[in-house]
Formats: sequence, C-alpha cells, structure tokens
Amino acid sequence: QQVKELQQELDRLIQLWEMEKDELSKGKKLKERLENAKRELQVARQKGDFAKAGELQHSTLPQLELLLEKAEADTSTSNKKKQPKHKMLAEAVTADAIATII
Repeated sequence: QQVKELQQELDRLIQLWEMEKDELSKGKKLKERLENAKRELQVARQKGDFAKAGELQHSTLPQLELLLEKAEADTSTSNKKKQPKHKMLAEAVTADAIATII
C-alpha cells in the first residue's frame, strides 16, 4: 500500500519535472533562434544584403520576440496554477538556493 502511494507520488513529481524541463528548453531554444536571427541581421547589413536584412528586421525578429513573450507568459501562468510554492527547475541560481546550500 505504502509502496504504491510512494510510486504514485514519484510518478507525479517526474511528470512535473519533465513539464518544467520542456518549458525551460522551449524558452531557451527560442532565445537561441532570436540571437541567431540578430546575428544574421548584422551580417546581412554588413554585406549590403538589404532584402534579407529587411526580412529579418521586419518579419523574423518580431515574430520570434512575440513567440518568446508568449512562451514566457505561458510558463509564468502555468507555474502559478500548477505549483504555487516552488519550482523544481530554474533558469538561474537564486540567493535562496545559495543560502540553502550554505
């Protein structure tokens, strides 16, 4: 009986961890795509490829920024709904995490 309960709790925590990991990796990939597009824009301007630069500046970059904002908003709303106390994963180390270790 107790083993079944612990297994269910473990399964729930693993599922929560995987969801948080997926959300963080999705945001990270979008940030990488945005940075790559910014680099491509800079290179296109330097080469004088103004058609590509215009496409990147007025189409690609705003679209990626919008997707990133939406993903961050979705992440913050889902975290408030699903786990108000604490998260299992974080993008950066906080002062509380350091204090806990020390």
